[in-house]
Amino acid sequence: MSNYKGFIGTYTQGGLGGGKSKNSNVFSEGIYTVSIDSNTGEISIVSSTKDVDVTNPSFVHVSSSKKYLYSVSEVTSKTTGSVTSFEIDEKNGALKFINKQFTKGIGPCHINSDPSDSVLITANYAGGSVSLFPINDDGSISELSDFKQHEGSSINKNRQEAAHAHSVSIDQSGRYAYVCDLGLDKIFKYEINYEKNTLSLDENSITNVMPGSGPRHFTFHPNKEKVFVINELGGSISSYDLSTDGSLNLIETVDTLPDNYNGDSWTADIHTSIDGKYIYGSNRGHDSIAIFKFDESRNNLISIGHHSSMGETPRNFTPSPDGKFLFVANQDSSNIATLKINEDGSLSETGYNLEIPSPVCIKFL
Repeated sequence: MSNYKGFIGTYTQGGLGGGKSKNSNVFSEGIYTVSIDSNTGEISIVSSTKDVDVTNPSFVHVSSSKKYLYSVSEVTSKTTGSVTSFEIDEKNGALKFINKQFTKGIGPCHINSDPSDSVLITANYAGGSVSLFPINDDGSISELSDFKQHEGSSINKNRQEAAHAHSVSIDQSGRYAYVCDLGLDKIFKYEINYEKNTLSLDENSITNVMPGSGPRHFTFHPNKEKVFVINELGGSISSYDLSTDGSLNLIETVDTLPDNYNGDSWTADIHTSIDGKYIYGSNRGHDSIAIFKFDESRNNLISIGHHSSMGETPRNFTPSPDGKFLFVANQDSSNIATLKINEDGSLSETGYNLEIPSPVCIKFL
């Protein structure tokens, strides 16, 4: 594989990271286009959206066509957030602003589109809601067509006083959108209606998780039969069987921290390796990547250790498209660290590190 492009979403202001690098006086310029050396994993900045007026483009998503990029504007004040569309230059990966729409929900923190690039869906953390937008043929975003407000609370009075939708994941068939709600300890399975551009839900479409767990991010196994959910407040990963009707059946829950660790820590992101043999989860506080082997014959996760995130607060990470490297976005130390993925699933340092203010999300083209 030749060199490839990636995109990094950041906090520009008013977010948890403040938009400024701790290591310098450099402030975030929004979304960064980066180039990655496929042989070494070294990252370099190509361009940014510094001339586009978008606040806290924290989470980004590349369309299935690879022609467009979508980002949230994670505004956490009483002002509602928004979603923005960009055209991706096929030569250099530079982003050209197309349009913006308001989510109606406060603090959109996660975004996804279906495989056919027909609809765009956001999870709005601060408002505890979900927003759906039709996508036009030119990549622009139509006005909001459906909005779902979650209601309720759970046992953690500080973090679960209300609904907090944290992520939206769409299955490969494009039929279901799964929303992890940290505040309610629930996973919602919405069915997407493409004729009406709406989401539907019935009582049997909600999966209850252990109270106080705080489900955050969700990932499908490549075999399409398993799902893994990382629980922010519980410091754990839950494995589920994925039924043909899209329902989730709990297999087990495993801890992401070493037994001898007693400090504060909250999980953040989760991914499978490209071949599906390993599951990785990030620990903020312990500042590590937890590594598990997935034993498909026994249907369980086996801990094979931890590796430093090479920075503070690993909010997001992702494997490279060729499965050779793991790129870790350390929000509070404002750096992207490149780790090598070894044949046994373990991680090792490459020595490559890129400073970017308050990185939140990494996606590849």
